[in-house]
Amino acid sequence: MRGAGSIRRAAWRPGFPGGFTLIEMLAVLVIVGLLLGLSSVALVRVAGTEAVRQSATALEATLSLARQHAIAHREETFVVFIPPNLNFTQLSRLKPLAGRCYAVYARNPESGEGRLISEWTRLPTGAILDATSGRPNTPFLGQAATTVPGIRLRRDGVVMGDSNPYTTRDLPGLGFRTTGRPFLLDGYRIYLTEGIHEIDRDTDQLRVEIQTGARVEAVVRVAPLTGIAYTESYEAVGP
Repeated sequence: MRGAGSIRRAAWRPGFPGGFTLIEMLAVLVIVGLLLGLSSVALVRVAGTEAVRQSATALEATLSLARQHAIAHREETFVVFIPPNLNFTQLSRLKPLAGRCYAVYARNPESGEGRLISEWTRLPTGAILDATSGRPNTPFLGQAATTVPGIRLRRDGVVMGDSNPYTTRDLPGLGFRTTGRPFLLDGYRIYLTEGIHEIDRDTDQLRVEIQTGARVEAVVRVAPLTGIAYTESYEAVGP
């Protein structure tokens, strides 16, 4: 007869194992892997969306500063870009900046002498300029941008400054007259979207691709009459 304080131990029976089987453990690992995969995709999507939002805000601010400089200093002022099709001879270190960098350039309308008045701003990873859609009033396309000649670019990859050694290139720019009005009568639209911007290590070629499927697109607008910059739209596009 057992005492009041004794413990009764359950007998082990083969039909009721006390641990997990190999199949059950594998099933759990598969489920965890799927959840981690979905989480990583979601994080990448959030990062790309935020990159486009930040790019639109920064570009809008730069365009506004360029307009203010044009009015205050009575100089023609441009937001200039390094286009993907630039001749990179002697400028190979600038290739990673192509299609994703811009700066402010001021030019005296009488003498034609100009200078960069800002550092170059690089789009964050995950955001690109959509210059391949063929839509009107976008940079790099036909008359959508004013060609700004003879901008000095340093060969060592530091693109601001006039010290040697340097070379000159004609760059596309979105320009403001001394009145603050844009050079293009219809104003400008700059499209930003999610995509890939990288240098192929095997071919040393610049690769710029718009993200397939659903993505976010922002449109920064420069008004035709006033030259005021603002974000015209910010929306999801694609399937």
